[in-house]
Amino acid sequence: MNDRAGLAWINWFPPLAVCAVGLFSTAWMTFFAGVGVAGEPVALVFPPNWDRSNVFLGAASLNVHIVDVDSNGTFAVVIPRTDDALDRFRTSGALLALNSVARTLCR
Repeated sequence: MNDRAGLAWINWFPPLAVCAVGLFSTAWMTFFAGVGVAGEPVALVFPPNWDRSNVFLGAASLNVHIVDVDSNGTFAVVIPRTDDALDRFRTSGALLALNSVARTLCR
């Protein structure tokens, strides 16, 4: 009986794995799908120790329109001018490019 009780977690593993995959795929489709399409807003995440001027310089090095930068300079909302404008977003210093849904993070 003790052997079965020790392995009870195995029964929970498949449903938990399905839930984890579902949550991951939903987050992926919400935040990352379609990032970099020309004319659609994209939120760029910059290092937290950067100030607003560094964020502006990093975003200006890309082929984008700068729409908004949050008050502490971590997030910048940009609109790419071409479909390949964000191919070099890491060289500009951005850590992450999120879908336009995430632009509410700048407020």
